[in-house]
Amino acid sequence: MKNTLCWYCHHAVPTKDKITGEYLTGCAWSIDRSPVEGWRTCQHRIYEAQKGGMIHSYTVTECPEFEEG
Repeated sequence: MKNTLCWYCHHAVPTKDKITGEYLTGCAWSIDRSPVEGWRTCQHRIYEAQKGGMIHSYTVTECPEFEEG
């Protein structure tokens, strides 16, 4: 399986402003597991025993919100 672009993205781990609570980093996927509009992916089904069965995962190859970091 190819590496996902997310592993190299500044938005992979959401952070919030301590005063306002607004997200400083993050994307739809890292914040609430919603696909990012406009990304290109390969979707995979993975068995996850802790989640009770099959889950969907993605290998992201292009993303409009990608920022290296």
